[in-house]
Amino acid sequence: MQSWESRAFAQVNKIRKANGSDAITWDNTAYQEALRRAKDNANRDAVIDENGISVYSLNDNETPEGLINKFKSSSGHMQSLNDKKIKKGAVAIYKKHTNLGDKYYGYVALYEGYENTRKYNYEVDM
Repeated sequence: MQSWESRAFAQVNKIRKANGSDAITWDNTAYQEALRRAKDNANRDAVIDENGISVYSLNDNETPEGLINKFKSSSGHMQSLNDKKIKKGAVAIYKKHTNLGDKYYGYVALYEGYENTRKYNYEVDM
């Protein structure tokens, strides 16, 4: 799954650069949080997460880049992705096997970059 997550993370930075924000760096703490949330959404077959935010999922015929591009239809997601205070983050994609085929749940975790601290700032469900 790492290559899918890397591709999705690269797409986050592509969107940021296209909108005048600096690229962010990968953060393993953010990745662990994103993976926990992606698994939770998969286990609940979530369409809406506990905060009332839409959960975007990925089907077999979609790409990780396409999943991130789904954010473009949400002004809130785009605002979070392009926040200039964000310096670190990660994307996790969790695969769930179902009777109808595999379904993928993604999660983007974004952090402000503070020296000596990690302030959790945004969670963006896919």
